[in-house]
Amino acid sequence: MSAHHQIAENATQAADIAATICLEAGELDRTSEWIDRAELWAKHTSVEYAPRSLTLLRAQALSLQGNPRGALELIDFLSAQGQPVNIRERLRTLDVQCRAFAKLDNHDGLRRATGLLADTLALTRKFWYQDSHVEALVIGLNALGQAAEARAVRNDYVSFWRRETGKLPPALA
Repeated sequence: MSAHHQIAENATQAADIAATICLEAGELDRTSEWIDRAELWAKHTSVEYAPRSLTLLRAQALSLQGNPRGALELIDFLSAQGQPVNIRERLRTLDVQCRAFAKLDNHDGLRRATGLLADTLALTRKFWYQDSHVEALVIGLNALGQAAEARAVRNDYVSFWRRETGKLPPALA
């Protein structure tokens, strides 16, 4: 592998990580900047995960910025290419769907997405940062009128399996 290609791969991965960190910190403008940088570097690599990961990050940013239709269009684009390739991608896809369907008052889609997200979170409790995904589940459950279940999910997460020490997202505070 040439040095240029290796540098481009490393830069793509670093920019993807930086975009994820900014997204998790709620810095959505910076998230978009890092996604743009990663997409530029990705054009010079053969990193297979990059296009899907970056499109999914962009969908999450759009969802958090209040553009549910744009977010779902990106999810539909990814779905046309195949199912999520790993658990992280599945969590992020369901996160976007819960938030978007809640904003659009799509109860059928929301019931499906909250059920799948709850099941997936149950399997991944100890893996990594989960604030965003649990927040999406709580938002979805509240939008379905299941406030008691939303409170139970929130309380269980905050009391027993949250690993992060930073500020809670609004729906979990």
